[in-house]
Amino acid sequence: MMVATDWPAFGGGLPANLVRASLPISGIYDIEPIRLTPLNDAVKLEADDVRRLSPLFLSPTTTIEGIVAHGGTGRKSSIDRRPSLLGLA
Repeated sequence: MMVATDWPAFGGGLPANLVRASLPISGIYDIEPIRLTPLNDAVKLEADDVRRLSPLFLSPTTTIEGIVAHGGTGRKSSIDRRPSLLGLA
């Protein structure tokens, strides 16, 4: 999320390249699976929210170095494939 932030828009002379590298670790990059669970009764995500809020779909505002790391429990789920998608974005 910090890589996709328009830092100069916050004012104070912040540079566009305020974040110079990224290392996302085992995050939830696409929140669509959450929208499809009973948890959504509490968070009330709409389909448009998923596209707007998921880091997977945010465009970087600058070119940076990055590594995507992901650990797991050995079981696969729809969330487990998201780091590989983020690396291709």
